[in-house]
Amino acid sequence: ARGRAGGDTAQRRGGRCGGKCDGRRKDAYKNVEEKFGFLTKRKSIEQIRAATEKLKKIYPQDLEEDFTAEFCQFMSMVKDEESVMAMYKKFLELGLRDAFPNLDICLRMYLTLPIANCSGERSFSVLKRVKTHRRATVTGKKLNAFALLVIENGFTTALDFQDIIEDFTTSKLRRKHL
Repeated sequence: ARGRAGGDTAQRRGGRCGGKCDGRRKDAYKNVEEKFGFLTKRKSIEQIRAATEKLKKIYPQDLEEDFTAEFCQFMSMVKDEESVMAMYKKFLELGLRDAFPNLDICLRMYLTLPIANCSGERSFSVLKRVKTHRRATVTGKKLNAFALLVIENGFTTALDFQDIIEDFTTSKLRRKHL
């Protein structure tokens, strides 16, 4: 009976989502890996060319013919052990957005993908708490934005708000007055 209770506890820790969610999560990760795996795993030039051509076919509206050449050229600039986020930071630091527009699009698509996982249950419970607390004082649009910030707390705490404020002010300064 004792071993049985331990198993039940482990099952409960997985949440209500249990096995259903594991399959969907696995499929989502597999789908992303099939499309963007060449960004995270170093491969031969032939494999990279095939993978970038495949991605161009999946996203023909977003990626142009130059994407394969752009990616191969940029990969010669970065270290093998760099993560995709480190690659994108280096990309921005070097000011290469205009030189490699397709690579910029590809990296942003990959880094902003909302990969599904089982944390949705927790997100809804957080949303319920936020709605209960803010229902009378906040409009629906603001409430949704606030809930998103609470749900994505890990991401928002890592943001450098000073850079965001500077980008916002410079974009407003460039705006022409009529």
